Amino acid sequence: VQIGHNVTIGEDVVVVGMTGIAGSARIGDRAVLAAMVGVGEGVEVGTGARLAARAGVTKDVPAGETWGGWPAQPFRRFVRELYLIGRLESIWQTVRGTRGTPAAGGAKTARGAPGAGGTNTAGEDDADR
Repeated sequence: VQIGHNVTIGEDVVVVGMTGIAGSARIGDRAVLAAMVGVGEGVEVGTGARLAARAGVTKDVPAGETWGGWPAQPFRRFVRELYLIGRLESIWQTVRGTRGTPAAGGAKTARGAPGAGGTNTAGEDDADR
């Protein structure tokens, strides 16, 4: 654990190994900083806040909230982003029409393709996409 200059740490705070707290940061009572958390200079971590492992805190964390990620953000948003990142390939394939059920009538729904309601103005074949 590394603690910078002029840091204020409240009572009953848990700071786990490989954590760094930069100068002038303020950690409220009963906060929990999990392993490998980095708290930026002048950041305030509120009373009872929880920081997930490997969080990079660059802005103030409100009291009682759980944050995670790099840069740190509210935990639910962080977990949702991780979930969506894991699904990007399948979402992209669905959008491109290479996966899943075909559109009504079996027509493609890609821009400029038959059944899309648009025209191919670029002069390219569907095979070029």
